[in-house]
Amino acid sequence: MHVFQTRRLNERGDEIAVGNSSWDNDDISAKYRWRDRRGHWARGGEVPATCVPIMMAEIIKSGHLDRDSIDPDDLRLIQNFVSN
Repeated sequence: MHVFQTRRLNERGDEIAVGNSSWDNDDISAKYRWRDRRGHWARGGEVPATCVPIMMAEIIKSGHLDRDSIDPDDLRLIQNFVSN
């Protein structure tokens, strides 16, 4: 994955990384990553960007995500994206 954007998630420095996917440079993907005990990046599964809304919908349907758990700025961005 060639990362071109990151967002720090917490005081430990965990991140969401966005970039060109490892399977095809023309596809965009995202992954959750964190530092291991040696300070190297450990990574969760890389997912295609097109799967993110599907993942979010399934998490909402399962009852594991609600509006109060989403950062207000992120919620506004999502609402603007969906309404346009």
